[in-house]
Amino acid sequence: MLHAGAMAATPLRIRAVIGVLACAAALSAQDALSQALSLETYRQGDAVTVFADVELQVDPGIAWAVLSDYDHLSDFVPDMSVSRVVSRNGATAIVEQKGEFGLLFFRQQIELKLEITETPKRTIVARAIGGSFREMSGRYDLEDTGRGVRIAYTGRFVPDFSLPTFLGIIAIRHTAATQLGAMVDEILRRDARAKTSR
Repeated sequence: MLHAGAMAATPLRIRAVIGVLACAAALSAQDALSQALSLETYRQGDAVTVFADVELQVDPGIAWAVLSDYDHLSDFVPDMSVSRVVSRNGATAIVEQKGEFGLLFFRQQIELKLEITETPKRTIVARAIGGSFREMSGRYDLEDTGRGVRIAYTGRFVPDFSLPTFLGIIAIRHTAATQLGAMVDEILRRDARAKTSR
């Protein structure tokens, strides 16, 4: 017979198992959507680091156009409600973004002000200068492979809000996979459209 403490703990264990299965299902679905996208996430203290890599047989110029289309990212990136350039000075742009981050029962509203520096057709480097993160930086590197483009992404996030120990890393991985996958899908769409219009 279970004592009172064990009986009280059982629903929590069940919810934890359900949460793990639901997370696994969500990640598997995302993996199926963007099989070509390699993604790794690590947590060290409050900081989460994301590494992603994908190689596409598309026009590198189209890949660059999608990644640097800051005013229209919210049109095709899930959970991003606002993305707009508020100022630009040469190769540096200030971009404001708003959206939602999370998975299952953990949801967090996000606001970001980013300083983005471009090396045209090669790198995009962003760092947060305001918003929901104590520290946030991201970098895209594009390499012309001759048959297409290789895109490598590195991001480091230190949120200014409490991140659940277990679910937090899964939520960041899910969000990164979803948003980067949407970028890849948009690159493929625009490249296919350009090829059919020739």
